[in-house]
Amino acid sequence: MSFQISSGYTVIFIALLCLYKITNVLTWLNIITLLSIICIICTPSYCVRLIERTSIIGSAITFFLSLALLRKYTKGSSGILATYTISEYTINISYLIDGISIIYIILTTFLTVVIILSSKNMKTNRKQFHLIILITQILLINSFITAEIFFFFFLFEVILMPFFFLISAWGSQKERINAATTLAVYTLLGSFSMLVGILVLFRELGTTNLFFIKNSALEKNIEKILFLFFFLAFAFKIPMMPFHIWLPKAHVEAPTAGSALLAGILLKVGSYGYLRFLLSLFPSAAIYYTPFILCVAIISMILSTFAIVRLIDLKRIVAYSSIAHMNYLIAGLSVQSLCSEIGSLLLQIAHGLASAGLFLCVGALYDRYKTRNIYYYRGLNTVMPWFSFFFFLLCLANIGFPFTLNFIAEVAILCGLFETVPTIALLTLLSAIVMGVYSFVIITKTIYGKITSYIKISYDLTRRETYAMLLCLIPLLMLGLSPTMATIIFCEELR
Repeated sequence: MSFQISSGYTVIFIALLCLYKITNVLTWLNIITLLSIICIICTPSYCVRLIERTSIIGSAITFFLSLALLRKYTKGSSGILATYTISEYTINISYLIDGISIIYIILTTFLTVVIILSSKNMKTNRKQFHLIILITQILLINSFITAEIFFFFFLFEVILMPFFFLISAWGSQKERINAATTLAVYTLLGSFSMLVGILVLFRELGTTNLFFIKNSALEKNIEKILFLFFFLAFAFKIPMMPFHIWLPKAHVEAPTAGSALLAGILLKVGSYGYLRFLLSLFPSAAIYYTPFILCVAIISMILSTFAIVRLIDLKRIVAYSSIAHMNYLIAGLSVQSLCSEIGSLLLQIAHGLASAGLFLCVGALYDRYKTRNIYYYRGLNTVMPWFSFFFFLLCLANIGFPFTLNFIAEVAILCGLFETVPTIALLTLLSAIVMGVYSFVIITKTIYGKITSYIKISYDLTRRETYAMLLCLIPLLMLGLSPTMATIIFCEELR
């Protein structure tokens, strides 16, 4: 019976996929995800395989649909997605889709597939878990295409709820409630700053539409004040120091899927907002505050990198490396260099894939040994050769090793920084060297050496875990070996 129902769902999804050519792709991305959510809601909780199959099929179709955006919207497109009339007021929800939006949409749909595929070990409330993942996907997709700042703010706020439930309900340790509360408090503080900026912007121009604001002239002082309000909101989300405290806590307490989703996609909402709204709407203020932003980004990079050297929790190590990489790409976006901007966009993809893959590796270890202490692991290549293979390559990708997309992205950013601010470039290079050296220390401590008594009895990666890590690793190597293809596909809008 369940097989017949699942086959019926599959037929519905394939039929919808065939119709996308005559309909707006963005609309069908939302429809497919909503249909998947409705099917899961209507499925009894005990039909776990059916729920998983529906979730995987729906997320896979949305990923392939998102790839169609490369063909349909290569040169950029914009328009009205929906119109609502309330009394004498008309609200237009407009969208903007270009090469920048496509990067984030494809990354979101792709990592959703990876996360669902790797969530086999989730023991409780599987139905609710898949619902939260798909709800997060639809919220993220719409936040990356909206041209209304107020609607972006609304989605910016609502995305907090699924992550709060992910951490508080499926967290791995006793402090998960505290971590979820910290995440909520810090995000709400940033959202309050953005709300104040939106109100000031609406008072000055009477609209929050991206297209209208771009063509309007703001007073220099007002523009500088608005920039600070929006920058503070995105600094919490990226995160930049000293607003980073919530991230390590959230990563440590979150389940594996939650950590991968948090590092791979959620942090990109902050960098997307920085690129889409701050740099495009307030260009004069962005130039004025460039030295300040570069200082904050470099300090965040250096402190997070040196913090890694003192850590023994593998999840915290990956979390702090995420802070360093996110501030690295913010530094690349801040300088007036096309090379560094392209590198920053490529690093969005590279960091999303590499950090998600590393969190999957740490999660695989935690599922087997119930600890993330680095000193408990030594000689893993003896008992877990496949895990050691993936962990080794993903660590190399994370530090920007040649033949990976991370290398292309980081070198492009570094070249742009050397063109404009050589001193800052030298400091970022120092941070990258320290991280690279310690990453090799981690590899040698965990994979090689004499096997410890804690890991003598074990089993290697399951089939699902292998597939999920392969999906993270293959694009990093493919795009790293063909950087021209990556630049043409994803960064045409910056040319």
